Amino acid sequence: MKKKILYVVTSKTNMGDLALCLSWIRDLGRQNYSYSFVLDPDLVPYISSLDSYLVFNKDRDIRKTILEAVDQFAAEAIIFATNSFWNLPGHNSCKFGKFVLNKEDVNIPVFSFDPFESGFNHIMPQSGHIIPFSSVPDWVYALRYMSIPPLTPNARHFFAESVYNKSTLIDPIEVISKWNGKTGMKTIFYPLSKDRFYFIQQHYPNYFGYLGAIFSELAADSIQVLTILPEKIPEFESLENVVILPPIPYEDFLSLINASDLYLTDSFISCIVESIQLETPAMLLMNSGKNNALLSGSFFKGGAFPFWVWPYGMYHVCIEFEQLFELGHCYGKAEILDKAEVLSSIRNMLFSEQKRTEVIDNCRQWKSERKKNLPTPAMVLDDVFNHHVPAK
Repeated sequence: MKKKILYVVTSKTNMGDLALCLSWIRDLGRQNYSYSFVLDPDLVPYISSLDSYLVFNKDRDIRKTILEAVDQFAAEAIIFATNSFWNLPGHNSCKFGKFVLNKEDVNIPVFSFDPFESGFNHIMPQSGHIIPFSSVPDWVYALRYMSIPPLTPNARHFFAESVYNKSTLIDPIEVISKWNGKTGMKTIFYPLSKDRFYFIQQHYPNYFGYLGAIFSELAADSIQVLTILPEKIPEFESLENVVILPPIPYEDFLSLINASDLYLTDSFISCIVESIQLETPAMLLMNSGKNNALLSGSFFKGGAFPFWVWPYGMYHVCIEFEQLFELGHCYGKAEILDKAEVLSSIRNMLFSEQKRTEVIDNCRQWKSERKKNLPTPAMVLDDVFNHHVPAK
């Protein structure tokens, strides 16, 4: 008898949350498990037709919808795509940072993909507002895929690789051609999520022109940029070496990372691990705060702030994150306010065989340590199913 898993995706704009679920489905397979979803209607096209689902309705309490799905699908475990309700606008029954279920609601195991070992309060640079981001409750199994060993009793660390292995089997030339890229050029992949795109567009509209100028200079080196944006922007459309793509299925997204020569991001949390798993050198565009003298001519207006997740900040959180999960040697960094450094760092990562080999070797070592020391998703589920004690 197949175990029935219910995935709960509490965002409509962050494809990374859904990607975590799809990654586990690929790793667990369909021989021993069947899957259902509770998610926003906008995400339905990205799940398999083999999977059943309910959608969140703004007129209905989210907690009640989840519990209805548990009953309707006879779920034997719930897996939340994140431990916070990140972005479900208009849903008054959910609050950012607050876990939606109570311990007494269900007697089945409840899991949550939780990338942070501890909670934090993050101060937004634009408003000074403090955003609470709490750890999952101690009765929820926190799924984490990187640090060794677990630091909290309810954490269940794992290593999943099947979905990545499949992506490496596709011919990179075929992938680049499929997405309108030119073969024979060095390819940078720069995707941007919907929520960050619109936040940047609203508060820092000069950023895309600033980035476009960098991409334009790279064209002279036969470097093209494939980017995923929720809508086209003039600053990129005018560049012959930039190809703008719409959101694409998760496995195609991974194939593009694998086919590219460089994964470029201005969000440390966004897909760094995917690039490491696929051994594609990655470059983080970040601001340490040391180059504020270079503000003139940049995209900032009214002063800069340190960030590793643009435009939200999270500088200190990401430093802790990087140290805890031993990621520091697996990718490169460049100070975004220094155009010359960005261009030099990108070119070095693309054309220096010594640098590329160093980063790729570090990625392989990182993966090897986790494969050796961490269980697979199936092993995690088996252990919990065998030892779970329902709430009284």
